[in-house]
Amino acid sequence: DVILDTTMISVNNLIISGKGQKLSLNGKISKNKDDVFNLWFDHFDVSNLDALINRSDLNFDGILSGKITLTDFYSARTIESDLNIEKFSFNGELMGDARLLSRWDNEKSGLDIDANIIYHGNVGNHNPISIKGFIYPGERKDGNFDLDIVLVNYKLASLNPFLEGFASNLKGMASGKLRMDGTFEKPDITGNIQLLRTQMKIDYLNVTYSFADQVKITPGLIAASNIIVYDSLGNTGTLDFRLTHDFFRNMKLDITVDANKLAGLNTTYRQNEIFYGSAFASGRVTIQGPFSDLRMNIRVRSEANTNIYIPINLAADASENEYIRFNTRDVTGTGKYVFEANTSGINLDMLLDVTKDANIQIFLPEDIGNIKGNGTGEIRMGIDTRGDITMFGDYRMNEGTFLFSFRNILNRVFSIENGSVISFRGSPYEADIALRAVYKLKASLKSIPEIADMPEYAGKSVPVNCIISLKNNLYNPDISFSFELPEADQNLRQLVYTSIDTTNEAVMTQQMVSLLLMKSFSFSGSNANLAASVGSSSIEMLTNQLSSMLSQISKDVDIGLNYRAGDVLSSEELELALSTHLFNDRVTIDGNLGVTTTATTENTNNLVGDVNIDVKITQDGRFRVKAFNKTNNPFDLSSTYATYKQGLGVYYRLEFDKFSELFRRQKKKSPEAR
Repeated sequence: DVILDTTMISVNNLIISGKGQKLSLNGKISKNKDDVFNLWFDHFDVSNLDALINRSDLNFDGILSGKITLTDFYSARTIESDLNIEKFSFNGELMGDARLLSRWDNEKSGLDIDANIIYHGNVGNHNPISIKGFIYPGERKDGNFDLDIVLVNYKLASLNPFLEGFASNLKGMASGKLRMDGTFEKPDITGNIQLLRTQMKIDYLNVTYSFADQVKITPGLIAASNIIVYDSLGNTGTLDFRLTHDFFRNMKLDITVDANKLAGLNTTYRQNEIFYGSAFASGRVTIQGPFSDLRMNIRVRSEANTNIYIPINLAADASENEYIRFNTRDVTGTGKYVFEANTSGINLDMLLDVTKDANIQIFLPEDIGNIKGNGTGEIRMGIDTRGDITMFGDYRMNEGTFLFSFRNILNRVFSIENGSVISFRGSPYEADIALRAVYKLKASLKSIPEIADMPEYAGKSVPVNCIISLKNNLYNPDISFSFELPEADQNLRQLVYTSIDTTNEAVMTQQMVSLLLMKSFSFSGSNANLAASVGSSSIEMLTNQLSSMLSQISKDVDIGLNYRAGDVLSSEELELALSTHLFNDRVTIDGNLGVTTTATTENTNNLVGDVNIDVKITQDGRFRVKAFNKTNNPFDLSSTYATYKQGLGVYYRLEFDKFSELFRRQKKKSPEAR
């Protein structure tokens, strides 16, 4: 029976059981100090109590057996217990078998506590936690706690939930003695803890550091000074650590690291959309503030093995160790891009002194290539919790390479000339580039009309420096081409430059494609047609030039190349179209093969293709056989499970003026008509 009223709770042998567990309740809770209330636990699963605690950073597990006796609930609140917890775990870490004994001391008007956890290890047993002393209920001037706590190889991994949002993967052991005083509302803990084989990962950097030193605990402060910190490669730094708190609420960090070639970043795109890659640096890093609003101040110099990547092209390989990634999305449909960044809780102020020991790699838009180089510069970056990013500074390249490519059809490695600069002027979208790179080859002169009949030059190949220049906005650079004849005499230079209009962008694009693909100058198109295409973008111009040159490979096969840039509504597409007629035009093959790139974080590339084959059984084409492979309409519900559909058909075509003519037998006009 259970009786409830305004002054009393009475329970008469209430038993709750199930799945091998049992909880028994019996007695009274009232203002009568002689009333007793008992709880018996028999193989009770401690995790059932997590719902009552309702805190994500507190999780208890184990099997509880024993008794709790409660008396004088409204006044002294005396609790006596004799409890055993088998395989007691705290926040997922097995602590051992726990024993909790408590009894009421009338002389001290307090609860005498004797709690121990015994861990049974492979090499022996020890007590990770021992707690002895008194807990005084009610309001007391001298406080509610008088406890001595001893830690022996306590597992620090159990504290990971308290570091969430800043660090993770905390490991190691802690040993020491602590004293607990104060009240229930304002508990004070003092003492010293020795950390052994300790390591933790700073989530924002994705770097794991290890250390071993002593931590001093005083009321409102957990601190350590001059701790030697190691990264995974054995590089070192010194750490000063302070965690202030208001009785374990409103915690604030104050960390200072003086690094000596220490790993400072080791992230991937999945872990951080703004910074990812690897970097080693010397200098000072400070992290201050509450976990929800951390301020990182970084003043460092790059060291050897630092690789800086700026993959502006979203199709770049995400498995690379990239350092800076600008992830953009056109959310307005106007071509204006905005950043998408997850920087909640982080304010960053970084001043990076880039030295020649650091390498930089930039993946340019539209897959037109990537830049690799090293140089010097001072870059300042700021990021706030709203995701607003600012960058200032110039990066000057001393040397490097520019892999100029167009969808793997055209790939050439240019050498970057000293003095090429990338400049940041505030918003990363305002970054400018001024780059000049050279590709050296030997080219034939026989295609130049003015030289073809000159025996001293005709049939000869001369050294040519193919020059590509990138200027203005880094995200959509202006591309221009030029060439030099470094070993030619003055007469030859004059003949070549007179024959080629070097001021016409389209003409120079044609010459560059010809030189890089065929190693010869080109005069296949008219200057009038080329001049008309000057208004096209460099990418479209390259597409047109490649299509024209590919079509010249065979007179029997028409080859075309078509490129379409993607946006928020459509995918990026590259299409190669082929068309040919065989056997005196009796067989026609027409189709295309292409790649579409969906602009998502996964950068999905899909191979697509449509092919039609038409065979004329009769020469007049009335009787035919057709076969096809076509892409399914994505909005056709009947084709949900197939990307393509195929078909084979036979048909006969006959023209007539009257319906009755359809059934008349046709006269044979010639043997060829059969």
